[in-house]
Amino acid sequence: MKYVKYVFLLIFYFLGSCASIENVNDREAVYFKKAGEITQEYENDIFTPEDSIGSSWSNLKLGFNYSIKVSSPPIDKYSIEKYVLVEIKDNAYIFNKYTDGGKSNFQVAYKNGYFYPNVFGGKLGKPGSWGCFPFEIGACDFIHVNRKKTLNISYENGIWTQMWLQTGLYGYATYRAIYDKKGILLYSWFYYENRLEPEFFGLHAIRERLKI
Repeated sequence: MKYVKYVFLLIFYFLGSCASIENVNDREAVYFKKAGEITQEYENDIFTPEDSIGSSWSNLKLGFNYSIKVSSPPIDKYSIEKYVLVEIKDNAYIFNKYTDGGKSNFQVAYKNGYFYPNVFGGKLGKPGSWGCFPFEIGACDFIHVNRKKTLNISYENGIWTQMWLQTGLYGYATYRAIYDKKGILLYSWFYYENRLEPEFFGLHAIRERLKI
């Protein structure tokens, strides 16, 4: 009886996974189309493997800002995040983060190509991308919950892709993004695989730079 139950679970997993992969491909087709429009619109300002982070930041002055629209389909809501450059220290560019026009309770930073999602009292927290350099193609090992994991980074047609295997029942997570020459986000989407609940495969967030 246990054997039959085990086989049934394997069949359920296989069929569910196949259906979910088709679903996420359908969703991604929409995002790839949008990504193509973004790369055309910013054709001369797309960060590629041939570029390097450096002088593009040297001409920035305090007050420089950009805004990101954040959404999580199919929920029909979104928020606007505005980032304002407020300090330059030790080659780190620190921004205040404002959400939906509210007060700034958070700071982020860029330094030498790395993005720091948390700044505390002027001190940089851990960099994003699990500490891996986001613009270096290949595999990068990192430690998460005392386990060694690998972040795989690739690039194609203006899109940088990061993939890593999650823990437990979750499969691979995928993050795709387009950046300008400074390494600041223009457009991105994220999804992950849930092995036991295929209907949630492709749960994602979309971030898009707003034109000023």
